[in-house]
Amino acid sequence: MILNLAINARDAMPKGGTLTIATTNAVLGRHGAAMELPAGDYVSVAVSDTGTGMTAEVLRNAFEPFFTTKPPGQGSGLGLSQVYGVASQSGGGVRIDSVIGEGTTVNVLFPRAEMAMETNRQSGLERALNATPRAPATRLDRTILVVDDEPDCRETISAMLNANGFSVVTAASGEEALRLVDDGLVFHLLLTDYTMAGMNGVELARDVRTRRASVPVVFFTGGDGEWISGERWVLMKPFLSRTLVDTLRAALGLTQEPDAIRSSQTV
Repeated sequence: MILNLAINARDAMPKGGTLTIATTNAVLGRHGAAMELPAGDYVSVAVSDTGTGMTAEVLRNAFEPFFTTKPPGQGSGLGLSQVYGVASQSGGGVRIDSVIGEGTTVNVLFPRAEMAMETNRQSGLERALNATPRAPATRLDRTILVVDDEPDCRETISAMLNANGFSVVTAASGEEALRLVDDGLVFHLLLTDYTMAGMNGVELARDVRTRRASVPVVFFTGGDGEWISGERWVLMKPFLSRTLVDTLRAALGLTQEPDAIRSSQTV
């Protein structure tokens, strides 16, 4: 968590600056004003920089998985969502204070050890995705086969889909995915990364289509903004949760096709 925050701080200070890591005890009153946490004793871990700061728009999306302001190939957009997941899983929270041109402080609060810890079987990312109050997602009778050789991306995408009512089966490679298909896995859509070690996403899609011709395929890729020739459904990383869900629902025929995807398709 600290490493992720330190890397973000470094990147925000291209001309140099000061990185400060500070820890302190904190006491929240009964209203839990900070980060909507229960009253009690906490430990604060704050990582500060004297860099460029964040705009209001960046602050609004900072914890969204895959959201990043860095150029393609220089950031996954998972750093802050993982920090939020770690804090939430522990019963704590995160607050960002930032001023353009002056710097940013990310303050993470954890309950102190003497406080009773709430048992939570969800992963940190799943809890982070579900931490914002919202109406419970309606469970959909749709299973998504998610294939990606990067564990962090695989876990994040799975958490996004679970939080929005989909059932998920994951595979760490194209070869593993084909074994699942050959073993009789029932699924309704293949969601696969394009660039993977061994079998790539296009090769996997070709082999899946020979077995399950009616199953739609959605690709995601971070490769220099190039679309995958001849494919209808392609997501460019980084993408937001709502973009992913809207695209899958459209590919499954549950809703109309999103304008952002339709306007970018290769004819």
